[in-house]
Amino acid sequence: MKKVIITAALILSSAGCFASDEDGKYEQGDCIMANDTSYSWFGEFAKVEAYSRIKGFAGPQYILYFPSYKASAVVFGPEIEDHTIKVGNNYCQR
Repeated sequence: MKKVIITAALILSSAGCFASDEDGKYEQGDCIMANDTSYSWFGEFAKVEAYSRIKGFAGPQYILYFPSYKASAVVFGPEIEDHTIKVGNNYCQR
């Protein structure tokens, strides 16, 4: 019985590791702001439209909508999580 419990725990923890690759810090509908001065959209707001895999990109990516900023890109890697903060959704109203 002890072996069954250990095996089940290992399988469940492994499954959790695989699933975590697809979970981003932000969810669809969140409004975020770049807080890193090296970002071209520093101080601007973006709405998270999706976080998913896109053919031609490595791993899941964020697809952002900028309500009041003309961005040169709308697809961003998960590294933006370290350079952005979540703000109130009222900042991303269309």
